[in-house]
Amino acid sequence: MKDFHKSINPYGEKLKYGELTLEYLDSIMTERKRLQIHDILSEAERRKDPEPQVEKLIDLLGSSALDELLSDKIFPTGAILRAWRSAGKRTELKELADRTYRFEAWPSRRKYKSQTLKFQGNRRLKHFDKEIRKVFDLDSLDHVSEFFLAVGRGWDSWGLGPIYPDGTGKGAEIVVGDLKLSEGDRFSYIHDFGRENRFILTLKEIND
Repeated sequence: MKDFHKSINPYGEKLKYGELTLEYLDSIMTERKRLQIHDILSEAERRKDPEPQVEKLIDLLGSSALDELLSDKIFPTGAILRAWRSAGKRTELKELADRTYRFEAWPSRRKYKSQTLKFQGNRRLKHFDKEIRKVFDLDSLDHVSEFFLAVGRGWDSWGLGPIYPDGTGKGAEIVVGDLKLSEGDRFSYIHDFGRENRFILTLKEIND
């Protein structure tokens, strides 16, 4: 596996977003592309919000970039998925509307019972958040929540962005179908970071 930092950094400087690996770049990398990626990552260093640079990276590398960016975590997970949709590389919402996801939500606290939730693929995480608050009788007027694409060690580094009770926030507009989930996949949801009401969500079934 090639060192991503060395492969895209002809100037020898250390880049925050360049110290990771992208194995598949070996077959597509050209000197021009290497310089373009270097410039994109350098610009990301100077910005508080890296999403425009993620979008440029996706446009440059093509649709295969999504899995690589997610697995190598060059950028925050939520930023990658938001940029993915903005870049127009995602499945069309009309197609996702015909896809139904059935989730089972398991609470970490005994006071709650597990619940089954069904969503169309074109729904957004703000709708998912609202439904979880409703079925578990969680405070719908206060407290931030967030989804995380992991459940084991390091799960808290896979956050998709906060969602506020009014349906706003970095993670609110991410589309369920863009998460690229498969049956059996598990991820986490937290409501109220003070009390940390945590739930494990398992995708039980996808119906097209």
